[in-house]
Amino acid sequence: MAEQSRQQKVNRLYTPLIRRGIQVLCFIFMPELFIQIFYSIKAIVLLLTGQQGSFASVVPSIILLAAVTIVTLVAGRFFCGWMCAFGSMGDFIYHFPRFAFRKKKVRKDIPDAADHILKWLKYGILFIFVVLIWGLQIVSIPTGTDPWELFGMLVSFGNWPSVATFAESWIMAAVILLGIMIASFFVERFFCRYLCPLGAYFSIISRLRPVTIGKERSRCGKCRLCSVKCSMGIPLDEMDRVTTGECINCMECVRVCPSSNAHLDLEESKKNAILAGTVSCALITGAYYLGNIYNDMGLAGNTSTAVTATQETSQGAYSYLSDGTYTGSGTGFRGETTVDVTVESGVITDVSITSAADDAEYLNKASSAIISEIISGQTTDVDTVSGATYSSKGIIAAVENALSSSGSESQTSGQSTSDSAAAQTTQETDTQQAQGGIQDTENAAESGSTASADASESVSLTSLTDLKDGTYTGSGTGLRGETDVTVTVSGGKITDITIDSYQDDQQFFERAESTVVQEIIDNQSVNVDAVSGATYSSNSIKEAVANALSVDYTPSTIQNEGHGGEGGGQFGGRH
Repeated sequence: MAEQSRQQKVNRLYTPLIRRGIQVLCFIFMPELFIQIFYSIKAIVLLLTGQQGSFASVVPSIILLAAVTIVTLVAGRFFCGWMCAFGSMGDFIYHFPRFAFRKKKVRKDIPDAADHILKWLKYGILFIFVVLIWGLQIVSIPTGTDPWELFGMLVSFGNWPSVATFAESWIMAAVILLGIMIASFFVERFFCRYLCPLGAYFSIISRLRPVTIGKERSRCGKCRLCSVKCSMGIPLDEMDRVTTGECINCMECVRVCPSSNAHLDLEESKKNAILAGTVSCALITGAYYLGNIYNDMGLAGNTSTAVTATQETSQGAYSYLSDGTYTGSGTGFRGETTVDVTVESGVITDVSITSAADDAEYLNKASSAIISEIISGQTTDVDTVSGATYSSKGIIAAVENALSSSGSESQTSGQSTSDSAAAQTTQETDTQQAQGGIQDTENAAESGSTASADASESVSLTSLTDLKDGTYTGSGTGLRGETDVTVTVSGGKITDITIDSYQDDQQFFERAESTVVQEIIDNQSVNVDAVSGATYSSNSIKEAVANALSVDYTPSTIQNEGHGGEGGGQFGGRH
């Protein structure tokens, strides 16, 4: 009995100090950890639904999510109460007046009925992310609206965006974050209680945990201090065992219990709260750094394998380019990223970063996955890497720029001067032929030649004139299947384009349709830009129109602006 009493005293006195110390350390050294865990769920969902990546690319996500899930299943939400930087921010804001002004904090909890309803919000948010945004991809959220991502950047020393970037991209996220901070001043752990989707996940899986906080109500007085001090607003005085998933193991109830009745419990056996908390945090921290080590050393070895497979199976997606090395640049988090892209027989065989302004930690994390995906898929329509979003976008944009018509070709070490000159001549000839299409068509029109009613005779890429009035149907291939269109020609001009059917995801197809259809009609040409972020859907519409009118057409595989790729993620980590 004396030993148990001594341990309870130790738990009451030292557990809060140990917890606060771990919170500070995690806030300084791992402020983005909560984002990493949440987007580990995203990476796994995208892998399971066949929308992104390979198993090797999500191994760090699997390691991290497995560790924190196992800890939560056994011991509860120690991550939320001891490690989450966003939760620590809420604690600091709520308790600041008491420490700064020596004033007792007046709790202003939301009424019980409203509190019960509002706590369901976080489960709805989790459902929206996992099912509607990541799984089915029928909902998209604009970039620059994620307060988590902004918070992760702001609390990372030396990782702030420029004033111009902040003003251009982060105002909405800043407004939302400010609103959460103001609410946290009045309601303890406001975000954790009502809005955190990661907290919803932990709440679900922690309900059957064997390690809980126990307190025999028969030994309780009338103080209700455990309920008053609970940071999550749980009515602890009504419970003998705290099995609700809302508990974040902050141990405040253990600290304030005047009768030492509240304690960490495993099958009615009292346990050391300090040991349970520190071991849980150590396991999660180890998984975090193990994933980082894997990112730095493991994924880089997959690139050569991906290149070999591509060379054997690719149909030459970039066959319009001459063999050589192309240089391009894109904007990363801190500035310009420059790459060299090697093309052989219409296939990207190598992408190397020649210079970058971003931090090496995030650049390496992005490059190890992005470059492998670009080479293996022979496309820049790849998803960004969680935790290195802007470095990913910089690499993608640089590769796109290198392969676009504005990309500059440099002579490779293995290419002779004559070969280089021949390649340049070929490119110039191709350009002249494309530019001469309009003039050829105009000459044909002046000589009285006309297209047949069914448009069986192919015309220039940029020419849609001289078609007989009527309705034409055609199809093109999108990301997930065929797109069928009906094209109306009146007075020798396209006057209407109707989408009859499509198989691509609605959010991406509608984004493409709203722009591409009008551009084709305005320019009387299928040679219009694809919509950034909806390249495949854009190409399917243009191909279908070209097919309907028997117009020569080459899909646009390169975009001039960086984007996450059709079907890709809208959210990344703190960088």
